[in-house]
Amino acid sequence: MARHTSTWPAGQRRVMAALLVAAALIIAAPSGMAWGVRAHTWINRVAVRTLPEDGPVFLKAHEDWIAYLLVIPDAWRRPSEPFLKMLEDPNHGWFKEQFAFMTEIPRSRYEFVLKLYDEQRRLAAAGDPAAALTNVRWTGTMAYAAVEGYERMLTGMRTYRALRERKEDTRFAELEIAYAMGWTGHYTADGAQPLHDTVHHDGWQGANPRGYTTNPRVHGLFETQFVDLMQLEGGDIQPKVPAARRLADPFTAIVEHLDEAGRHTEQVYRLEKAGALADAANVEARTLVIQQTARGAALLRDLAYTAWLKSGEPPVNDPGGNPIVPAHPRYNPATGSAPAHVAPAPGTAKPASPPAADAARGFRPIAFTDPVIGKNFYLLDAIGRTPAARAVIEQAPALKALRDARVAALAKAATSCGNDTTCIAAAFTWTAADIASAERALVALAAGNGEVRTLIARDLRPSGLLQAYADGDDAALLAGAWRETAAGLNRIIETYAQGKAPRYPKIDAVSYDPASESYRRLLGIMAAVLHEQRDELTTFYAPALAFARRLLDANRRDEAGRFEPMHEGENAAAVRRAASVRWADFPYTAIVVPGAGPDREDVALDPWAKMRLELAVVRYRKGQAPFILVSGGYVHPNQTPFNEALEMKRALVRDFGVPAEAVIIDPHARHTTTNLRNAARLALRYGLPASSPMLITSDAGQSAYISGKEFHDRCLREMGHLPGTLGRRLSAFDQEFTPSVRALHADATDPLDP
Repeated sequence: MARHTSTWPAGQRRVMAALLVAAALIIAAPSGMAWGVRAHTWINRVAVRTLPEDGPVFLKAHEDWIAYLLVIPDAWRRPSEPFLKMLEDPNHGWFKEQFAFMTEIPRSRYEFVLKLYDEQRRLAAAGDPAAALTNVRWTGTMAYAAVEGYERMLTGMRTYRALRERKEDTRFAELEIAYAMGWTGHYTADGAQPLHDTVHHDGWQGANPRGYTTNPRVHGLFETQFVDLMQLEGGDIQPKVPAARRLADPFTAIVEHLDEAGRHTEQVYRLEKAGALADAANVEARTLVIQQTARGAALLRDLAYTAWLKSGEPPVNDPGGNPIVPAHPRYNPATGSAPAHVAPAPGTAKPASPPAADAARGFRPIAFTDPVIGKNFYLLDAIGRTPAARAVIEQAPALKALRDARVAALAKAATSCGNDTTCIAAAFTWTAADIASAERALVALAAGNGEVRTLIARDLRPSGLLQAYADGDDAALLAGAWRETAAGLNRIIETYAQGKAPRYPKIDAVSYDPASESYRRLLGIMAAVLHEQRDELTTFYAPALAFARRLLDANRRDEAGRFEPMHEGENAAAVRRAASVRWADFPYTAIVVPGAGPDREDVALDPWAKMRLELAVVRYRKGQAPFILVSGGYVHPNQTPFNEALEMKRALVRDFGVPAEAVIIDPHARHTTTNLRNAARLALRYGLPASSPMLITSDAGQSAYISGKEFHDRCLREMGHLPGTLGRRLSAFDQEFTPSVRALHADATDPLDP
């Protein structure tokens, strides 16, 4: 309805009258404008039931409470409680035609109200009748109600985590969060109902060339009477809810949700005119109800999931400062505050730094100077190939002093330790005091040196390899990267110099007897060679890095660097093909097949792995995905010459006739955890749509294991994160999986597959 001009269409007074009649009916109606009880109930229940395993699963115990809360916000709209009604009524609508004059939706409820007031005064001064409906009641504030509910969940989840950390009772915190979720669910559900997002909410308004009904009861006919008639159930909705996703910006997601629902307005009226809303079996009407209720459930679930993930991270404050302080650059004296800032999405740079590429498509394959070093210690690889930043680090007094001390320790190892491996290892191992000293110096450089800040902005952040620290500022990112680097160097030294057992000693341990005279002598020679090369060890980390690299080489533990750069080698054809794939033609981006290592040294491809391939090929030929992604490294038996992924690719091409360009290999994963993590990484780096699911296909035993709590806990224990979100289980062999950008982070403490 074009009402933002100085004059209305000829029927403007009839429109005004119709709206006022609708208002009277709404006031008189006992339940107001909302999905009926049935739809609201199932939207909230399905949202709870589809929470992923890495989400706030404790809420599943409160499903009944969250479902009970579904209609409570409507009870706040009775005329008998006028203060509450004035506050709550606008929260149930989003009549976007009424504020089309706004080129951008303010990120502040108060700024939105003031913009409406300014427009109302302008229209009133011009004598435009539209002024009567240009107010908060007849535009709605549903987007703000939903995002405020999201933030209530977020703050409650922070409290919950703090209580759990202190081993205190979390029951009341759980009820607080469940209350916020149930309340918020009312608005995500209302927003999914098309007639909550339009001036045509209770009968068609204004010009009506198609003769749609003007009866205000159309609203209840669609959302209550037809929903009850078709006997909507959770089983109708849940299969249509996609896998959980972290929302980059909840407010934007909410506004897009409301806009999308509003686009179905005329469809509702067309269905009513055709009599479809009186026919429980009408396919189009049923499909629309199920589609929109599923979207309402999905948004509520995603808001809760996003709040949970963010509650486990340090809060991100507005970079402009306190929003209620007048010195804030976006402070509005009319509201006494600045509008909410846009928090950086995972994987993007902070506002103070040059922006990184879009997380969905911005991560690209990386070529390292030395793949073994680059993948294990990307921070050091990046410094080494950035002369300006390297020079600053070499000359920083505290770091230069550390370098000199390390070289002095190297001299002692070469001249005094003999073949005492404990003595030699001590010369290269980082002490807690030295790690802290280096961290302080690096943090100072991150804060005050342009070359180091440029290194962070142009190289470290966009790489994705330091994703665990991406939400922090430059100093926090550099400090975290250094601490993990030092721990990784120490891990290599204690495993391959001192013989300490790694997490998986059968496949990752030192290749020789570390107590043997020959190996002890080898380490003595290694220290002597490095001492001779001491003048080339110009950075504070160079001695330890050089020693660690030689230890890996001596033990034939260069697995991390084999096949790199894959995007120019084994995966080159697939990467080229990915750029031209019509992704909309496929339900999944790739079929992920985890490898299985044979126990016999003379077997190249385990029979289990080949049977997994048979399953994958059937799905590939049915058009489930354009790629098969096979994952597995040089694992079983220890030091095997056969690579699981490479052998699976050969079998796919040779035995099953799959084109080589349709196969992506991950030749590095050593466990089921990293099968999924590495698959997620390749999807993100090779341009597969980041928000679309992959399909994990394996034998029933491994597939069930991937779905279970043991695997979930193992991922958190060994990697510190979940590589993505598990979605629907399609069969005993198949489960959906959506990659997480967190999977890009390189784990410096796992040197054979970081």
